[in-house]
Amino acid sequence: MANYIVIFDKKSDENGRKVTELYPGAYKHDTQIFFVRSGEVSEVIASKLGIKGEDRDTAGAVFKISSAYSGYTNKSLWEWLGMDE
Repeated sequence: MANYIVIFDKKSDENGRKVTELYPGAYKHDTQIFFVRSGEVSEVIASKLGIKGEDRDTAGAVFKISSAYSGYTNKSLWEWLGMDE
């Protein structure tokens, strides 16, 4: 499983519902930014969330993240990222 960050261009309750429905355990950083854990590639995640493909209904991006991260933010995010280590 890999960690991904999903960034939507606009605020939308529907986008958040899609993320939490398709990726239980996802971490909601704010209304437009989510962290998900998946064995899928970013292209598949983007398609399932409606960011890419013929059924695209929103705009945004999906990035695979490595374990090389740094910064200052909510403790709960660091805990979520550390769950698989």
